[in-house]
This record gives sequence, structure tokens and C-alpha cells, in this order.
Amino acid sequence: MPRLVLFLFCLAFISGCGAEPQRPAPLSRTALSDVQCPALTCAPRQNAQRTVTTLEIAGTFKAYRRRAMILRVDDALSRRAVIRESGQTLDDGRYAASIAADKLQPGRYEFLIVPEDSRGLVLAVGRFTVERGNLAAVPRRQASPMASEPANAAVRPAAASPIQAMRALVGTWRGTNGVAGTLDMRADGTYVYNGLSRGHYKFYGSELVFDGALAAWNGGHATVKGDYLDFYWTSLDGAHQWYSFAKSS
Repeated sequence: MPRLVLFLFCLAFISGCGAEPQRPAPLSRTALSDVQCPALTCAPRQNAQRTVTTLEIAGTFKAYRRRAMILRVDDALSRRAVIRESGQTLDDGRYAASIAADKLQPGRYEFLIVPEDSRGLVLAVGRFTVERGNLAAVPRRQASPMASEPANAAVRPAAASPIQAMRALVGTWRGTNGVAGTLDMRADGTYVYNGLSRGHYKFYGSELVFDGALAAWNGGHATVKGDYLDFYWTSLDGAHQWYSFAKSS
């Protein structure tokens, strides 16, 4: 009889009778990369438990004091709006907003800020990539104290040669962040924009210099970072100009 009572007691409180307690599933962790916000201040933020991730955005629009603003986030591939939120600038034109990255699926995103009562006028744009990982710790192999180089030195990729980098530019680049049309870059150093405008380009490391029609944007100077090609400059009246293209896969 005492054994039966003990058995029933263990069934009711199985965790106290040698059985291993159920472990909660590891929490999902969201990370942000490739954050680019010309004319704005953008900073990824996480709470202490690393379970909530946001992109904090701040800027100043002095010509739009005490004005209602719209923050729209689009999927970079489908061009579908996934977030649309309203906000307002302060008396001095300062503006702040937060993008809840945890609500987004992994992928590339673009956002823009527009006055609520001004259709088609874009005050600022930006982009970021959402990645999702796992909070569970991943054990790392300890390098031998006798090793003179890191353990992964042998598999470190070699830097791309100028010829390889030039070849990577060749292909079709599609406008992003409100830029319409396509930019076709050819191996002979020429380009065609929207099937009509033509010209030449030269490559200097991470910078491109265009003549022809695209010389109207920042004097033809553009930068390349990964799959993005950007013309960014500040005009004489202080307005920030940004024309961006993404490499088609």
C-alpha cells in the first residue's frame, strides 16, 4: 500500500521524482543588418532578454513642423506594403518612429516617410534586412593556443579582383525606394537607362562614375555596396537626394 501511494504521488509531481522537466523551446531572435538611412538616424534596438527587436528612426524636417506623417514599410521584392503607421513631427520639426522588426518575415525591406497631406512627396527613405536566429548558445571550437592564426584563416575568402568586381556590375539593376525603371549595365562599359538614355560608366573600387543622362545625379557619382547602387547627395537648397537601384537576381 505505501508503494502505491508513493507511485501515485510521483505521477502527480513527476518533476520531483527523477523525471527531467520539460524545457521551453528556444526563443526566436530577430536581427537587423544592412541598415541604411541617408538623412536619418537609424539604430537597431533589443530588450534585455533579446526577444524584442526594433529599428528606431529619428530625423528633423524643419519645413514640416507639427505635421502628420506616414511611415510605410514595403517588402523589397514584392513591393507590397507590410506596415503603415501615422505619427507627427514636434514643434521644432523633429520626428521619431519605431519599426517592429519582430512582426516582419526574414527578408529585405524598404521604408519611406511622407507627409500625410502631401501625396507623392517623399521626405526620407531607408532600407534594412531582417534575419531570424535562435537564442540557444552555439558552442564554438576553441582555437589551439599554439596556433599562430585564427582557426578559420584557411577558409577566409579572397578579396575580389577589379575584374571580378567589374563583372559583378554587369546586368540589370531595378529602381528601389520610389525610383522607377531599370538600369542595364554592360560589360563594355556602357549603360542603358529605361531602354532610352545611354552613356558610359567607369569603376573605381566602390565608386562608379557615369556620363550621359545619369551625370545629372550627383555629377554621375554613385556608390556600390553589395547588391545596391546608390546616387546620394545634398542639393544647394539642403534637400537630400537619393536614387537607388538593386541588382536583379
